[in-house]
Amino acid sequence: MSGRFGFRYFYVMAISLSKRIRLKLLHYINLVVGKLVDLLTRIGLWGKVPYTVLGHYGDVIEVTHAYPENYKPEDKPKFDEWKQYKTFPHDLFRVENVLLTSDGITLKKHRTFIPALPHPIFRNQYGVLYNLYVRLFYRKQNFPADKKYLLVYDNWSWNNYFHWVIDSLCRLQLMHDNVPEKFTVILPEKSPAYLTETLKLYGYNDILYLPENSKVRLPNLHVMNYAAWSGQQHPEILGKMVQFVKAKLSPIASASRRVYVSRSRAYSRKIENEAEVVELLKSYDFEIVYFEGMKFEEQVKLMSEVNYFVTSHGANMTNVIWLPQEAQILELLRLEGRPNFCYWSIASSLRLRYNYQLSAVAGGDNIQVNIPALRKNLEAILQK
Repeated sequence: MSGRFGFRYFYVMAISLSKRIRLKLLHYINLVVGKLVDLLTRIGLWGKVPYTVLGHYGDVIEVTHAYPENYKPEDKPKFDEWKQYKTFPHDLFRVENVLLTSDGITLKKHRTFIPALPHPIFRNQYGVLYNLYVRLFYRKQNFPADKKYLLVYDNWSWNNYFHWVIDSLCRLQLMHDNVPEKFTVILPEKSPAYLTETLKLYGYNDILYLPENSKVRLPNLHVMNYAAWSGQQHPEILGKMVQFVKAKLSPIASASRRVYVSRSRAYSRKIENEAEVVELLKSYDFEIVYFEGMKFEEQVKLMSEVNYFVTSHGANMTNVIWLPQEAQILELLRLEGRPNFCYWSIASSLRLRYNYQLSAVAGGDNIQVNIPALRKNLEAILQK
């Protein structure tokens, strides 16, 4: 056979199928073992990683968000899970004699330090089997024993702009506001440059890097609790972080730019009919911008000059936090299933003027934007 259905085609399909089956099998094995461990923990036969609370800097609050400016009552069910939630207590934890992995996971004996995970969905994935794999196959590193170590990254945030900026920088802000002492920070060796850049904004210059697939034994490790579950925010802490970074980086500028950020250079969440979208936006004097290749400081400064901001759902939306208060935001995101309104939650926390347009899914994470609806939404926000 030749052409598209030749030997190579079936070989690649077989490898892909084999990989999906293996990953799915590992998922279910981890799930079963994880649930067993959870049960043993609840009945007292399996312990948790012991820790000390070195400082308590704030209590749980309940957050309720205002609906978007162009909210439609028929969309209420899509907003319900993001509308209201509780934050976390602001505690600084200390754990002793632990194993830290380059993935940002903290282990002690056969247990995982759960408060250092960004979301409960990872309890099983980074549980007993992961622990065993790390001890067998991860390379051991040696760090000085006389330093005080701080963990501010996790398996999500070390290589994801949204999770680093929203989750980790808010934890750094809590450290900045409450703990004047500076620690030695650990980062993955392959982490993006903006991790180091933002750490130095907060005065953390002593940084040690863990190579990929490695582990290090630490006599002490300090972990600031998350302000809230990943995807949720503590409005006050988020606001303080934004003001801190903007004060460090943003020039005083008039907000007069109209900007559309394209995801065409990203690997996912693209707009299938982006050529039409761009044509329409240009007719309204929007610039077409790509964040890929831009330094962190450049992104912050650019956003401080924007008055009207349009983009599709993805990490690029994180930068709305650097917008001026009066700026108008329009997010293009998927209609089907459960739209991820984490950026509405962020905008509401900062009292930004958020608008949305739900779009049909066009395969995978891509969307097909309704052009007449986009024109209507653009004219609405430009009149505000």
